[in-house]
Amino acid sequence: MSAQPGNSIGLNYRPQPAAAEQGDDIWLEYTLTGLRRIGARVVAPWVLATPSISRVRALRADTTLRDIPRSVPWRIADPLPVRAVLPWGVADTADRAVRANWGTFDRKADPRSIFPWGVASTADRDGRLPWGRYTRTPARAERPGWGITQARDTAATLPWGVCATLDQRLAARHGRAVRAYAVHELPWVRYSRIVDPGWGVVTPPNEPPTDENGTILVPKLRSYIVVNNASLMRVSNSLAIEALTLEVRGDADDVHWAWSASLFAKQLDDLEPNAPGELVELEAQINGVAWRLLVEDIARDRRFAQDRINIGGRGIAANIADPNYERESRDNTFGALTAQQVAAAALTDNGVSIGWSLAWSAPDWLIPAGAWVHTGTPLEAVRRIAEAGGGYVRADPIIKTLHVLPRYPTLPWEFAAATPDYVLPAEATTRMATRYIRRPPHNVVWIQGGEVGGILAQVKRTGSAADRAAEAVVDPLVTHVDAARGRGEAILGNTGAQQLITVETPILDAVGLIPIGALVEWQEGATALRGIVRSARASFARPRARQTLEIECHE
Repeated sequence: MSAQPGNSIGLNYRPQPAAAEQGDDIWLEYTLTGLRRIGARVVAPWVLATPSISRVRALRADTTLRDIPRSVPWRIADPLPVRAVLPWGVADTADRAVRANWGTFDRKADPRSIFPWGVASTADRDGRLPWGRYTRTPARAERPGWGITQARDTAATLPWGVCATLDQRLAARHGRAVRAYAVHELPWVRYSRIVDPGWGVVTPPNEPPTDENGTILVPKLRSYIVVNNASLMRVSNSLAIEALTLEVRGDADDVHWAWSASLFAKQLDDLEPNAPGELVELEAQINGVAWRLLVEDIARDRRFAQDRINIGGRGIAANIADPNYERESRDNTFGALTAQQVAAAALTDNGVSIGWSLAWSAPDWLIPAGAWVHTGTPLEAVRRIAEAGGGYVRADPIIKTLHVLPRYPTLPWEFAAATPDYVLPAEATTRMATRYIRRPPHNVVWIQGGEVGGILAQVKRTGSAADRAAEAVVDPLVTHVDAARGRGEAILGNTGAQQLITVETPILDAVGLIPIGALVEWQEGATALRGIVRSARASFARPRARQTLEIECHE
């Protein structure tokens, strides 16, 4: 088919010559139509074809074969020189430092022109300074005037000279210092009144009234006005927790402060531990008396129109007791120590303090090398030593201190002549109950030590016939007469006819909680009973707060 006038090229199929069918040639023809379309058909042989020569016919002019990469649909383009492809010159492999996206470079930049401050060569750290311009790596003489910082001796960092570790023998002669009760640290916090302008701190008139002997006198009034309050606070984040009821109790036969409280169930999330197995520590207050407590028990109680949780546990001394502290073996095979030193060593781990201290008021004596062997927690070790000398251990309610106290600081038959710590009138009590107890009237006891440095001692009541012997005691730690005397006093003091009186009284701001071990005189008219506080309980159930004391009195 031949070309026809028109604005387009048409290619039509026609029967091919035998040569084309055999693969020797391919025929292409075109026609122009008014629709500006090209119709094309190509006949290829059905056998392996060999490259053929293509003939291209254009309508408007003869065309020359163009390089495909340079073909542009809008005009016939001449090949551009390679150097003209990019406006900024030949892009050859350059050093990374030369790769900048500003300006035009027609050649590889001179390394000295890369940065205005000179060649960026690897410099030592002292030469990398953010100020100034440097055309070369700074020499040592051009470093800052104060030179290279060198590690200094620790002793030289203090202007007052070398500080060496103090020897333990330089400790204060009055004993180990302990932190004061938080509510007693400032004189204007608890026992105070508003300060008159311009007069500074005033000696508060509401402090506990005392007599000339230092005895605290609970006031005898027609009426007592007390604003009762209680609070719980999570120590880790100072989160306040509302307590519906709160009770804290302790006694001489147990080291710990036991406690319980009732809360709204919605506060359960506030008691989640910070880490698995970690105990939540709370600070409790009842009328200004404070305790640090650990949450060990949680129970939920759901009833009609009520949803409560009951929580409880022990004081912070539970951290060094079973099951919260690992049991360890201890001894003094390396040398003789006093009972107080052995107890203090039990509060260390490989010679490093575990954070607890001692307040020792019980008898102290020398324990020979090899006489002390014990396996248990630190708290059990201290309690074992105190028991050997007739004492007992009470944990401080706030700070990490263990108080080692004698069972009878004043012997029962000497109560009448002793100065009491507190005088409590019947008018200040809301309840008083008495339980009569009769124990064997022993007046002598034999105390025997162990194989290593042990002694055999007879302890009797002064002035007695020593004819009513108590059961003998064998204790390996009784290695001195002071230990035997303390143990004997604890046994002989708890004999004969007794009255265990229970008194309930408000927690007065001026008095606070009467401590365990205090010698208290309870007065009712002309009757007066003296005894040692063996247990104390502080309770709060809105709106009432009370303290309940059990006092051991002897006839």
